[in-house]
Amino acid sequence: MSIFGAAAARHLSKVHHLSHLEQTVLVLLANLVSFGIFWVLKFLIFNRIFHVHPLEELDELVEAA
Repeated sequence: MSIFGAAAARHLSKVHHLSHLEQTVLVLLANLVSFGIFWVLKFLIFNRIFHVHPLEELDELVEAA
């Protein structure tokens, strides 16, 4: 997805006749944003998968320890 985002940003920068520096910054930002979005999604998915205990069970586990 980051490649598609960067390609779209490059195309957008070419259409608007941005300078080379502006094109580079736009492509890098698109790449960074796409990696950030997928990092957050990965965190949310892994958090949902690996933390399956309801809060009540966690309280009981903490009190038992």
